[in-house]
Amino acid sequence: MLTSYEIFRKLPGIWAFSRTLVNFQEPQSSGTVTGLAEFRAVPGVQDLLHYFEKGTFVTEAGAKFPIQREYFFEFNEKNRNIEKYYATDGAKGGLLYALSANLTGEHLCGEDTYKANYQFPSDDSKEFTLTYEVTGPIKNYTSKTRYTCT
Repeated sequence: MLTSYEIFRKLPGIWAFSRTLVNFQEPQSSGTVTGLAEFRAVPGVQDLLHYFEKGTFVTEAGAKFPIQREYFFEFNEKNRNIEKYYATDGAKGGLLYALSANLTGEHLCGEDTYKANYQFPSDDSKEFTLTYEVTGPIKNYTSKTRYTCT
């Protein structure tokens, strides 16, 4: 099994992704997203990666529109885990969550809970998955993203 540090070292680069969204409250807004994501080292800052994704979302109803999002991932040497941060105007913002030893993270957004689960199938794999389960009074959906290194 990979350590958090080994996983962090595998992230830099360009990844193709395919995401499936299942919205239990509004099934018509379920759909798929395909695109490219990049984990890029931040110049002059050790163990910090800027994550940026761009893709196309196609809903079950057939609507298509572009999406993009960005985050920062940092390896925290002190506690030996990976932390995910919001991006605010292109800079590292507040902490979203720290990944536990079993590669899960959780955060509260308003009254909704986001539970993240990362899976790296093997030490030499060039792919991984990220599954979110989002529950609460406002949101109720799952998102599963498969990343493949290009």
